[in-house]
Amino acid sequence: ILWQHRRDHWRLYAGRVAVSAVCMVAVLTPWATRNIRIHHAFVWMLTTDGESLWDGNNPNATGHSYSTPDRIVHDMLPPDDYKAMRAQPNEVAQSRWFTDQAIRFITANPGRALELFAIKFYAFWWFSPQTGTIYTRSWLEAYRAYYSVVVLLALTGAWVAVRRDAPSAARWLLLMLFLLGLSAL
Repeated sequence: ILWQHRRDHWRLYAGRVAVSAVCMVAVLTPWATRNIRIHHAFVWMLTTDGESLWDGNNPNATGHSYSTPDRIVHDMLPPDDYKAMRAQPNEVAQSRWFTDQAIRFITANPGRALELFAIKFYAFWWFSPQTGTIYTRSWLEAYRAYYSVVVLLALTGAWVAVRRDAPSAARWLLLMLFLLGLSAL
């Protein structure tokens, strides 16, 4: 925002950012407080972040949640690992356990981890192989058609923004950097 506007407008936009931040804190604080009371540790939003990281970075990972059309990767945990995961005292400890397992896999298999990242990145923007496994094929095809129209409209909007003027192009660039950052995460 500051990059796009004259210095004399910065104060106005800083105020808007501050109001947005206060609203964000007001919305998220009750949930974070609940998590602190339940888990006796700071958990901002979720306790499943470690499991999500492991889900895409383990010896049975496929780049999505399923190892086969009817079996999720989580079900592929070897019996000893499953027991170790279940032996954790709470959700926070389980999340740490999954994080440790994922980091161990990534460190030992950097090439495979990079390949899985590319698969997940592609699936973020298009479709993963398990998309549509729990509903009829016609629904998937209808959604693909709808999504294709949305992508075409987004690309058209980007083309118009870039050709229009520098501020529009800069806003489009900022939006794309946000989406690319989100998908990289």
